[in-house]
Amino acid sequence: INGVPSTAMDLRGYKGDEIKSVEYYATAPAQYMGFTSGPLINVVVKKRHESMHSAYLNTSNALNTRFGTNQLDLTYADSLNQVKLGYYIDYRGIREISIQPTIMCDPDHHSQYRGRGFYSGAYQNMYASYQRYQGKHLFNAKLYSIIDAGLEKESRRSVLLYDTIDNQGNNMYQLKSQYNTSTLDVYYRYLFKQGRMLAVNVVNAMGVSYSRSNYEMNTLGGVSGMGNKYNYHNEIDNESYSLIANAMYVSPLWGGQFNAAMRYEYNHLYQESMNVESAPYSHSEFAYAGGSWHWGYGTFAPALGVSLLQQTSSESVHTSVLPYFRLYTDWSGRGTWRGTSAQLTLTTDQRNPSLADLTETQNYIDPWIVSMGNPDLLQYWVSTAKFAFSYLAPDGKNMMSLMVRPSYAHNKIAMTVVRKGNTIYFQPQNIGGELGCSVSLHGSWSLLPWLTLSPYGEYYTTHYHTPSRDMRLNYVRFGGILTATRGNTSVQLAINSPTVEYDGDFITRASRQYVALFQHKWRNWAFGAAYNYSGDNEYTIVELPDFSYYKKKDWAPLHHMVRVTATYSFSSGNARKHDKKMIHEASDNSGLRKFDKPKKAR
Repeated sequence: INGVPSTAMDLRGYKGDEIKSVEYYATAPAQYMGFTSGPLINVVVKKRHESMHSAYLNTSNALNTRFGTNQLDLTYADSLNQVKLGYYIDYRGIREISIQPTIMCDPDHHSQYRGRGFYSGAYQNMYASYQRYQGKHLFNAKLYSIIDAGLEKESRRSVLLYDTIDNQGNNMYQLKSQYNTSTLDVYYRYLFKQGRMLAVNVVNAMGVSYSRSNYEMNTLGGVSGMGNKYNYHNEIDNESYSLIANAMYVSPLWGGQFNAAMRYEYNHLYQESMNVESAPYSHSEFAYAGGSWHWGYGTFAPALGVSLLQQTSSESVHTSVLPYFRLYTDWSGRGTWRGTSAQLTLTTDQRNPSLADLTETQNYIDPWIVSMGNPDLLQYWVSTAKFAFSYLAPDGKNMMSLMVRPSYAHNKIAMTVVRKGNTIYFQPQNIGGELGCSVSLHGSWSLLPWLTLSPYGEYYTTHYHTPSRDMRLNYVRFGGILTATRGNTSVQLAINSPTVEYDGDFITRASRQYVALFQHKWRNWAFGAAYNYSGDNEYTIVELPDFSYYKKKDWAPLHHMVRVTATYSFSSGNARKHDKKMIHEASDNSGLRKFDKPKKAR
């Protein structure tokens, strides 16, 4: 927003008539390369003067199930000061979820379940910020608290084959988790003469979280007639702390711009589970220097850096040093090629394992399936090339963009299946190299002055090896939006084919989606209604020579969900335009792994 990295909630705090223009970049320009590799949207907001009070309310809630998001923002701003208060909640409460897990460990050990499930959860963010903008100085302090809670229950009829004994009975599975974190984010920026700038950001985050799971099954033996009872209970408790310090310097150089940044991050986690304690921690440093130069037809922006990670778990201490490289260049057509543009981005950077994945705690998912961490995980690096070619018609109504993105991940961390006797472990490992490529084509055409069609198509291919198998996967996705606008009324129809996610031995399919949206603006209000279709035939699957896992979920209440929406904005007076933070950091040190928390309904 106005050239400053911002969140979606920041954007939602502006009224439509406060936005002057919107700029879209398929790949991030050079001045933002320290924060994202794109795509990027820069929202240019009109200048404000004097003082202002404003309020923003946005609601979207379903009528036929518990599903919604609500946001409230309050702002006071004058020529020197700005105070913001806000609250955001994203909640779910979905019943009648069809559950069909099937697990085959070997011919003598397998589980089959059929039943119904329930999901309840809410993500809440409460925040307050103060900003002082005076001359060359900008100070911003933000305090926010996040509560992320979820609960899933499954009641199932079960068939359990154990050592040739066929047991049938009733099964109950429950998983509950919650993560609470409080964060203080302090930012200071100083403007020197001749366009030089120094910015510093320090983030402190403290959190607590827990996970509780319970598996119960009462059976009647098919052969012996003897009943069996299976009961597995898991408790995980976490305390976490994160410190992130970031500094950036920008200065004119040779007709362009020089920029350099340094980042330090410390993470600590204390985890206790069933009398087993883990206390991993990590230090990471990152530094880079680069520049950006523009000429009549394009941009050239190189950057070089280095990343250092030292992580300590109960079993080992690992130190790794990896290079960072980024080269961005673009070209804009002139004359006959007016409206065309091309961007090329080459990037090599690092990925760090989460502290939760470094813990040793175990969590039973089934009588013979255990989720666990891996204290020996290592940092890995990813190299990506991104080429984008776009055409925008001179009238700005029609556009087309093609993007090709090959990538290679060395020693990637992925979820794998490990067998030890009759027990199966779901465990993250460094699996070696992953080679992938994606190709996307999207466009927008103005069919009539009031009617716009925006279709897209995507193709993904990936190849990697896990300890259990060779994975060669291909995936196609397509969809689009049809928008009709007349005056203050708009109607949108959208379709998206299913998404597929590959994670080591696991393949996860999400539902196809259909959306119909109606909205009418009246004074400071925008009222609307929406129809959503989703939650259909979602599953996670593992197919190995000696093990298979298939869990299907069908979220019936989401098949035909009807929502009502309302947006209200109010402002009194005008305020001087305040600059915003150029560095945005956040911590995600919850201590909870993938299978320690319920899967959220989307």
